Amino acid sequence: MLFRSRARLQQRVVIGFVDGEELFFKGSAAYLGIQPRPIPFGNVLNIDFVGSNALADRLDLIWYTQASAALRDRVVAANDRYAVGVSPLLPALATDPNVTIMDIAPWGLAGVPSVAVTERYPPERDAAYLGNTTFHTVNDTPESLNNRRLWRKATQLVLAVLDRKSTRLNSSHVSESR
Repeated sequence: MLFRSRARLQQRVVIGFVDGEELFFKGSAAYLGIQPRPIPFGNVLNIDFVGSNALADRLDLIWYTQASAALRDRVVAANDRYAVGVSPLLPALATDPNVTIMDIAPWGLAGVPSVAVTERYPPERDAAYLGNTTFHTVNDTPESLNNRRLWRKATQLVLAVLDRKSTRLNSSHVSESR
Protein backbone atom coordinates (compact mmCIF):
# COMPACT_ATOMS: atom_id res chain seq x y z
CA MET A 1 0.00 0.00 0.00
CA LEU A 2 2.70 2.51 0.95
CA PHE A 3 4.90 1.20 -1.85
CA ARG A 4 2.14 1.76 -4.43
CA SER A 5 1.73 5.36 -3.26
CA ARG A 6 5.51 5.87 -3.35
CA ALA A 7 5.37 7.05 0.24
CA ARG A 8 8.53 7.95 2.07
CA LEU A 9 8.49 8.04 5.80
CA GLN A 10 9.57 11.39 7.19
CA GLN A 11 9.94 10.28 10.78
CA ARG A 12 11.11 7.22 12.63
CA VAL A 13 8.64 4.44 13.22
CA VAL A 14 8.85 2.23 16.28
CA ILE A 15 6.84 -0.98 16.35
CA GLY A 16 6.38 -2.20 19.87
CA PHE A 17 4.73 -5.23 21.34
CA VAL A 18 3.71 -4.77 24.95
CA ASP A 19 1.96 -6.92 27.47
CA GLY A 20 0.45 -6.21 30.83
CA GLU A 21 -2.70 -4.42 29.78
CA GLU A 22 -4.64 -6.75 32.02
CA LEU A 23 -2.43 -5.60 34.89
CA PHE A 24 -3.61 -2.04 34.41
CA PHE A 25 -1.23 -0.71 31.77
CA LYS A 26 1.97 -2.09 33.26
CA GLY A 27 3.46 -3.00 29.86
CA SER A 28 2.86 0.20 27.95
CA ALA A 29 3.01 2.43 31.02
CA ALA A 30 6.39 0.97 31.94
CA TYR A 31 7.69 1.63 28.43
CA LEU A 32 6.32 5.17 28.48
CA GLY A 33 7.90 5.70 31.90
CA ILE A 34 11.44 5.08 30.63
CA GLN A 35 11.18 7.54 27.74
CA PRO A 36 13.12 10.80 27.90
CA ARG A 37 11.21 14.06 28.24
CA PRO A 38 9.86 15.46 26.10
CA ILE A 39 8.44 12.14 24.96
CA PRO A 40 10.13 11.32 21.62
CA PHE A 41 7.02 9.98 19.89
CA GLY A 42 4.77 12.04 17.68
CA ASN A 43 1.89 9.58 17.47
CA VAL A 44 1.02 6.19 18.90
CA LEU A 45 -1.25 3.77 17.06
CA ASN A 46 -2.39 0.54 18.69
CA ILE A 47 -4.06 -2.54 17.23
CA ASP A 48 -5.79 -4.11 20.18
CA PHE A 49 -8.07 -7.14 20.21
CA VAL A 50 -8.75 -7.59 16.49
CA GLY A 51 -9.58 -10.72 14.52
CA SER A 52 -12.16 -12.57 16.57
CA ASN A 53 -15.38 -11.26 15.05
CA ALA A 54 -16.21 -13.34 11.99
CA LEU A 55 -19.50 -11.51 11.50
CA ALA A 56 -18.37 -8.00 10.60
CA ASP A 57 -15.50 -5.77 9.51
CA ARG A 58 -16.32 -3.24 12.20
CA LEU A 59 -13.57 -1.54 14.14
CA ASP A 60 -13.92 0.96 16.93
CA LEU A 61 -11.42 3.82 16.94
CA ILE A 62 -10.58 4.68 20.55
CA TRP A 63 -8.96 8.00 21.39
CA TYR A 64 -8.10 9.93 24.54
CA THR A 65 -8.23 13.70 25.02
CA GLN A 66 -8.31 16.42 22.40
CA ALA A 67 -4.58 15.88 21.80
CA SER A 68 -5.59 12.74 19.86
CA ALA A 69 -8.44 14.24 17.82
CA ALA A 70 -6.30 15.10 14.76
CA LEU A 71 -4.79 11.59 14.70
CA ARG A 72 -8.29 10.11 14.98
CA ASP A 73 -9.32 12.18 11.94
CA ARG A 74 -6.23 10.97 10.02
CA VAL A 75 -7.21 7.35 10.63
CA VAL A 76 -10.73 7.98 9.33
CA ALA A 77 -9.35 9.81 6.29
CA ALA A 78 -6.81 7.04 5.57
CA ASN A 79 -9.59 4.43 5.65
CA ASP A 80 -11.41 6.43 2.96
CA ARG A 81 -8.39 7.43 0.84
CA TYR A 82 -6.96 3.93 0.61
CA ALA A 83 -10.36 2.21 0.51
CA VAL A 84 -9.20 -0.11 3.29
CA GLY A 85 -12.78 -1.22 3.80
CA VAL A 86 -13.20 -1.02 7.55
CA SER A 87 -16.94 -0.53 7.85
CA PRO A 88 -18.15 0.72 10.12
CA LEU A 89 -15.20 2.57 11.66
CA LEU A 90 -16.68 4.06 14.82
CA PRO A 91 -14.74 6.74 16.73
CA ALA A 92 -15.23 6.55 20.50
CA LEU A 93 -13.79 8.92 23.07
CA ALA A 94 -12.48 6.90 25.99
CA THR A 95 -13.68 8.92 28.93
CA ASP A 96 -13.07 6.47 31.76
CA PRO A 97 -9.49 5.10 31.98
CA ASN A 98 -10.64 2.59 34.60
CA VAL A 99 -13.01 0.97 32.11
CA THR A 100 -10.73 1.35 29.11
CA ILE A 101 -7.95 -1.03 29.98
CA MET A 102 -6.03 -0.76 26.74
CA ASP A 103 -2.31 -0.45 26.06
CA ILE A 104 -2.89 2.94 24.44
CA ALA A 105 -4.30 4.54 27.60
CA PRO A 106 -1.05 5.70 29.26
CA TRP A 107 0.06 7.43 26.06
CA GLY A 108 -3.24 9.18 25.44
CA LEU A 109 -3.61 10.24 29.04
CA ALA A 110 -0.03 11.62 28.94
CA GLY A 111 -1.09 13.90 26.08
CA VAL A 112 0.65 11.98 23.27
CA PRO A 113 -1.65 11.80 20.22
CA SER A 114 -2.82 8.19 20.45
CA VAL A 115 -5.51 5.96 19.00
CA ALA A 116 -6.39 2.29 19.18
CA VAL A 117 -8.37 0.21 16.74
CA THR A 118 -10.29 -2.63 18.36
CA GLU A 119 -13.12 -4.80 17.21
CA ARG A 120 -15.54 -3.75 19.94
CA TYR A 121 -15.47 -1.18 22.73
CA PRO A 122 -16.75 -2.20 25.19
CA PRO A 123 -16.68 -5.89 24.20
CA GLU A 124 -20.38 -6.64 24.80
CA ARG A 125 -21.96 -9.45 22.78
CA ASP A 126 -24.90 -8.90 20.46
CA ALA A 127 -26.23 -10.21 17.12
CA ALA A 128 -23.34 -8.56 15.23
CA TYR A 129 -20.64 -9.59 17.69
CA LEU A 130 -20.40 -13.03 19.22
CA GLY A 131 -17.40 -12.14 21.36
CA ASN A 132 -14.04 -13.81 21.78
CA THR A 133 -14.32 -16.93 23.90
CA THR A 134 -10.52 -17.22 24.16
CA PHE A 135 -9.98 -13.62 25.38
CA HIS A 136 -7.46 -13.48 28.23
CA THR A 137 -6.93 -17.23 28.27
CA VAL A 138 -4.00 -19.42 27.25
CA ASN A 139 -5.99 -20.20 24.09
CA ASP A 140 -5.92 -16.55 22.93
CA THR A 141 -3.36 -17.23 20.19
CA PRO A 142 -3.00 -16.32 16.51
CA GLU A 143 -4.54 -19.69 15.66
CA SER A 144 -7.77 -18.66 17.42
CA LEU A 145 -8.37 -15.72 15.08
CA ASN A 146 -11.37 -16.33 12.86
CA ASN A 147 -11.34 -13.07 10.93
CA ARG A 148 -7.86 -12.62 9.51
CA ARG A 149 -9.35 -10.30 6.90
CA LEU A 150 -10.19 -7.81 9.68
CA TRP A 151 -6.69 -8.14 11.15
CA ARG A 152 -5.25 -7.38 7.70
CA LYS A 153 -7.52 -4.34 7.33
CA ALA A 154 -6.53 -3.03 10.78
CA THR A 155 -2.86 -3.38 9.85
CA GLN A 156 -3.40 -1.68 6.48
CA LEU A 157 -5.24 1.15 8.20
CA VAL A 158 -2.41 1.79 10.68
CA LEU A 159 0.19 1.67 7.88
CA ALA A 160 -1.88 4.03 5.71
CA VAL A 161 -1.74 6.66 8.44
CA LEU A 162 2.06 6.70 8.07
CA ASP A 163 1.72 8.04 4.52
CA ARG A 164 1.78 11.82 4.70
CA LYS A 165 -0.26 11.89 1.50
CA SER A 166 -3.19 10.24 3.25
CA THR A 167 -3.88 13.39 5.25
CA ARG A 168 -2.04 16.46 6.41
CA LEU A 169 0.06 15.87 9.49
CA ASN A 170 -0.04 18.60 12.07
CA SER A 171 3.63 19.48 12.48
CA SER A 172 3.17 20.10 16.20
CA HIS A 173 2.56 16.37 16.57
CA VAL A 174 5.70 15.24 14.75
CA SER A 175 8.66 13.98 16.70
CA GLU A 176 11.75 14.02 14.53
CA SER A 177 14.21 11.22 15.08
CA ARG A 178 17.53 12.16 16.59
